[in-house]
Amino acid sequence: YLEESFIQSLHPLLCLEIGIGCGFGITSLCSLLSKSDPNCKYIGTDINPEALKVAQKTVDQYKFTSSIKLVKANIVDSIESEIAGKIDVLLFNPPYVETSEEEYKEAQEKGDISASWAGGKDGTQLLSQ
Repeated sequence: YLEESFIQSLHPLLCLEIGIGCGFGITSLCSLLSKSDPNCKYIGTDINPEALKVAQKTVDQYKFTSSIKLVKANIVDSIESEIAGKIDVLLFNPPYVETSEEEYKEAQEKGDISASWAGGKDGTQLLSQ
């Protein structure tokens, strides 16, 4: 509960989740903050369109459709100008499994489920960009 209290004490205006997957992280954050910080905006990005479909179902199930914006993006490519210098809370679960350079590049180009785990050299290639 320490983390919850700390996050609430921030009174964030913008929360971002990169690599949203099923949408549970950003939905939980919205649930935690929606009453105390009704003006907070929430954005979730993912390179995988199938992950975004699942995330949308999660967002809809918890009735946060009007609060959480889902965006198909590699990290934050398409929304960088919208969020630059404004992020108060960041959730990020990058690809982390060590793979070959070729497998990493292919996963990023395809934007399918392999992009969620194929981390390239040392599993940290995306973080090095």
